[in-house]
Amino acid sequence: MLTFLTRNNTADFPGRCKWLLCRALWVYLVCFSLVVLGVLLFGKDEMVGGLLALPLPYLIYGLVGVGVLGLLMRSYSGLFGWGFFGLSLAAFPGLLRVPLPASEAPVSDSSWVVVSYNLNYLRTVVLQPEAERPRHFAAFYEFLEGEAPPDFLCVQETSSASYRPIARDMGFAHYFGHKGTMIFSRRPFLDKGFLDFGKTDNSCTWVDVEIQGQRVRLYSTHLQSSHASGVLAQYLLGGHIFHRNGLALVLETLRRYAESVKERRRQATVLMEHIRRCPWPVILCGDFNEPPTSLVYRRMSRLLQDSFRSAGSGLGATYGSPFPFLRLDYVYSSPPITALEHRVPHRAFSDHFPVVVRFHWAAP
Repeated sequence: MLTFLTRNNTADFPGRCKWLLCRALWVYLVCFSLVVLGVLLFGKDEMVGGLLALPLPYLIYGLVGVGVLGLLMRSYSGLFGWGFFGLSLAAFPGLLRVPLPASEAPVSDSSWVVVSYNLNYLRTVVLQPEAERPRHFAAFYEFLEGEAPPDFLCVQETSSASYRPIARDMGFAHYFGHKGTMIFSRRPFLDKGFLDFGKTDNSCTWVDVEIQGQRVRLYSTHLQSSHASGVLAQYLLGGHIFHRNGLALVLETLRRYAESVKERRRQATVLMEHIRRCPWPVILCGDFNEPPTSLVYRRMSRLLQDSFRSAGSGLGATYGSPFPFLRLDYVYSSPPITALEHRVPHRAFSDHFPVVVRFHWAAP
């Protein structure tokens, strides 16, 4: 490579760099195509389809750079980059949404706000010195209520250290939870329960409430956590992969991630069967730990309507670390419930960001 760049005269050095960059763009496109084929053809396999679905959103976003660079270099790779980008958004519509321009309508009195939030046990607040804790709780309440005072707050990864102050200080007279998932409501519960995922810390809580004379079931769920992804990021970003045991650790981490994919699919199947048996309209909130390119997302989106695809904008990313720009938290609904607004305000109270959705009843 170095000989190729320096042989003959150096006047052609920019041309040789351009040649290499152009070839790199084509290599990127070939690799991208192989990953997409792997996801689509082997999506049901946890090891292949599950692992490939995680980096796929980043590869799709990278097509924008391929398209721009390719066109600047007057290479057909630019056209292919933009073409693949468009096809990817058609195949995986949950990745990006560009809303059509419309006049801003006044907020309807008949709408209601649902917030889904993985609190990560609100460690940034409850681990503060006792004297500082009230101030941090106040900032957290202001953050949630300032966006849109929620009628229903569906949380994941919570404990008594966080849910009791939230219920007391935010005025939620009704709340119910199981194994870290909880639903806060300003309306009384008509019924409540939880789904048994077996021997796991993950769970799903549900409650029935009345909204404008109609019974609605709300779910707050947290599917199997991918602890392996955090370990993998630590080793990759920390340079430990170059350690003599680094490769073995990475392979073990990938194996653990594949196992978590299998468990999430099992839990999602239990959840979808419960939803299908529900006679009422449904709102499903939670941390699914799966990107919009995953099999779990595609199956869930065939059953319910993703609020982001109805009323969101941009990437809708809900996860801040260690892999940014990922959307792992979702709010779904069934007809005739329709999303009017979908927002993801960013503030580091947790490693996730809340999903704020305003719903209303669709016109008959």
